[in-house]
Amino acid sequence: MKRIGLYAFIVAVGGLLSSYHFSVISGILLFLDSSYLAAAYAREWIVSSLLLGSIAGAAFAGKLGDRFGRKKALLFFAALLILGGVILLFARNMGELVIGRILAGISIGGFSVVIPLYLAEISPSKRRGTYVSFYQFSITVGVLFAYFVNWMLADTGAWRLALLIPFGISISLFLALFFIPDSSVKCDKEETSLFTRKNAFLLFTGILLSAAVQLCGINAIIYYGPSVFQEYGSFSKASLLLISLGIGILNLVATLLAMLLIDRYGRRSLLLSGLSVIALSLFLLKYLPCPFCIPLIFLYIAAFAVSLGVVVWVVLSEIYPAAIRARAMSLATIVNWGCNFLVALTFPGLSRAIGTGWVFVLYGIFAVCTWLFVYFFVPETKGKPLPS
Repeated sequence: MKRIGLYAFIVAVGGLLSSYHFSVISGILLFLDSSYLAAAYAREWIVSSLLLGSIAGAAFAGKLGDRFGRKKALLFFAALLILGGVILLFARNMGELVIGRILAGISIGGFSVVIPLYLAEISPSKRRGTYVSFYQFSITVGVLFAYFVNWMLADTGAWRLALLIPFGISISLFLALFFIPDSSVKCDKEETSLFTRKNAFLLFTGILLSAAVQLCGINAIIYYGPSVFQEYGSFSKASLLLISLGIGILNLVATLLAMLLIDRYGRRSLLLSGLSVIALSLFLLKYLPCPFCIPLIFLYIAAFAVSLGVVVWVVLSEIYPAAIRARAMSLATIVNWGCNFLVALTFPGLSRAIGTGWVFVLYGIFAVCTWLFVYFFVPETKGKPLPS
């Protein structure tokens, strides 16, 4: 059991690096000069380029993991992250930043498929929820770490230093992966079809839950948090980054709580309770006076971390039969990254067009639809063996 915990810790570092790259950009954007931001929609594309790469990485990660094994796939994506990190460190303009973030994104998309699969396949049934949650926990650590670095560098503007840190961690991860075992799951050389009647509902469930993680709006806050907070008051750059740091701390604590609860109370109860609070918070953000908005955003973050943030990745790693697990996970993850890209690219424009409050209402409506789907159709997977 202790060894499984060690292996889970090592591979989960990939989640930390993924969320760090996504979250640190909110601070970096505050310090880029005109040579990086002169082009139309430069901010949107610098943010979203990582997501384009993630979609591509998720698209072939499942096949790569089936053909060469989970361990070799993890090594490949760690090496690619190092390459992307080199380009980012020496980027001289927007184009080079975008190229570096696309390469890093391919690695991140691959990690998002292979890491939960690996964790689920090496874990005993009674502790699988906790071990798979290591991935989401590491993501919250990465968000918090990125916000802390942004806050520490707020007075210096040394954004390249913020990119040097994950580069060093990427090298350490690559080396550590040589010392983990591969998962014991073996897939037949001849593939079974994803799109049979038996598998169709499982695929639809995974796709909808993956979309819900993004279309409930979490990354509108993660990517554009400082800009959102400016609508609710006058803050200095350092204050905006400090608020973001507080969100990161809350996200971490709430994720730890979810890890303690998921194998005790099950997946459905956490999803239903969390989605209820998510929907309520998003609707109230439109209608309550400004003094309540920052606390509501904090409530929303906590509810998301306890439910969608942790539980969806656990459920996705548990519901598919072994013969299609990696490819089905790839498909669901492509949808996740695609919706992530959609939110990142459209949030600023939608906010300008209809107001940030109404954008939150749209996210809230999707949260309600997801609650209804979970209540009527998503089975409980706690303590059950992985489908063979």
